[in-house]
Amino acid sequence: MLDLPVGTKYQKRIPKTKFYQHLSLSPKVKQQFVDEIDTIFWQNKLSPDTLGIAAGKEVQEIEVFEIKLRQFGISKNLLEIMDRQIPYHIVFVLTFDGMAQIVIGYKEKSKKKDDTYKVEKYVYSEWCSPDECAQELKGLNLDGIYENLLREYLPEEQPQLKDLRETIALQKEIEKQTALCAALENKMKKERQFNKQVHLNQELREQKAKLEGMLSEQISNCNE
Repeated sequence: MLDLPVGTKYQKRIPKTKFYQHLSLSPKVKQQFVDEIDTIFWQNKLSPDTLGIAAGKEVQEIEVFEIKLRQFGISKNLLEIMDRQIPYHIVFVLTFDGMAQIVIGYKEKSKKKDDTYKVEKYVYSEWCSPDECAQELKGLNLDGIYENLLREYLPEEQPQLKDLRETIALQKEIEKQTALCAALENKMKKERQFNKQVHLNQELREQKAKLEGMLSEQISNCNE
């Protein structure tokens, strides 16, 4: 599907229960796994052994999981649960009704535990035919390959900085600021008192100016 090198093929089915059988999850979340996911296949392993390139400082392996869904889309909390159980970086390929979507999480090691990870942000491709999902692996090591894969799906309307960590942090702040502006605008529309409307309008203008400043950050060509 992704047209990755033959040597990276792994093709192993993973029972859904593997991801939550030892976790204290609510019955509702366990039911989400049943309702949303059909089967999970570990399709590829991108590593120094399978690719013949060096591991990165942050990325030792990249795993490609195909998740056959029972519906279009998947709840983000299920991706997070799976991501936390695997001590490597993951490319998810969601498939449903002859269509596919790529999802990649920006994943960093937890500061509290060396063997756990935290996903700061997920990026998504558009739904497309499986033939359109082919990926070219670019990078001098696994850090570079992971970064280039992830950058391909970062929102085009938001700035990208030279440093990936700074880019993700900035885009998360932009998302928070956008939500704040939307909330203020909605609050202003509902407000009946004129003096409060004026105050909210002034605050909204200030927050929108702050958002515009974030969006105008210098966009750099970061791909090697």
